[in-house]
Amino acid sequence: MILLDPSGIAISDDGVILDSSDQTTLELFDSNGDPSGDYLSLWQNNLAAIKVVHYLNWLDLRGTSVSFTDSAQWVA
Repeated sequence: MILLDPSGIAISDDGVILDSSDQTTLELFDSNGDPSGDYLSLWQNNLAAIKVVHYLNWLDLRGTSVSFTDSAQWVA
């Protein structure tokens, strides 16, 4: 469980970087996130891919604005 005090947290949004390609080979993964051994050539299939990277950072200004516990006892 994570408890946050939003007034004590600073956020820095460094923007978004977009990159595209139509000459890339992608490795495919199964529903469990494991490599399936299959590959997809964007060039051979006349496809394109877009990669989006969003840089977002945060800082606990007071040192006590974020609390985490993994030993909570939940009652049904």
